[in-house]
Amino acid sequence: YDGVERHALHELQRMAQRFVPYVIQTRQAATAETAACEHVFLLGTAASNPLIQRLVAEQRLVLPGRVQGYTIASTDAPWRAGCKLIVVAGADPLGVLYGVEDLNARVLANMLSGDLTRDWQSLDAIEPLTISEWPSVADRGIWTWGYVIYDYRRFLDNMARLKLNMLVVWNDCPPLNCRQIIDAAHERGLRVILGFHWGWGLELSLASAADRRRIQQHVVETYRRDYRDLGMD
Repeated sequence: YDGVERHALHELQRMAQRFVPYVIQTRQAATAETAACEHVFLLGTAASNPLIQRLVAEQRLVLPGRVQGYTIASTDAPWRAGCKLIVVAGADPLGVLYGVEDLNARVLANMLSGDLTRDWQSLDAIEPLTISEWPSVADRGIWTWGYVIYDYRRFLDNMARLKLNMLVVWNDCPPLNCRQIIDAAHERGLRVILGFHWGWGLELSLASAADRRRIQQHVVETYRRDYRDLGMD
């Protein structure tokens, strides 16, 4: 219950909670008694979730062999008729998060359809399905001015929901909460690359060896003084 998989769990519960009038219980897979449950979501990797590991060993679930990949499966629960087993299994923690975001957007959000008068038992309507995907582009990110991000957590949440994994953010100097921003990004599977200006407003010529050395010294000193220890990527 940490890192990217922790955030994936929060995202799944945020969406699944909209279907039921009670608080959904969250349990560690190693100690969960599934026989006492009704609908069950299994979340994690084969390494982090022993129930998913068992499904893979029994050849009831096939994981993608590529990084950031995931498999979503919906089937009848073996312990109680009429109940669902929904599995989101990642090849790695990033795959777990992307699988959750895909399940939320492709399945659960479509079931809601904006109908606030829905039957609370609408989880019953989840159809049998198997989805297995992985990205064809390894690095997916955006570049932005840092000062226009007013709510960085919501900004990073939206990036994760779009399955982006890299943020390049530019400031004149690191913001005071830069470490918190980077930590929040890492929890959402986002690498953070920080940028700063070098040479703007100066009279210089890149054809001049002396000017190039001056700019190089400025860049290195700024990095060592302001950026090196922030935990960026």
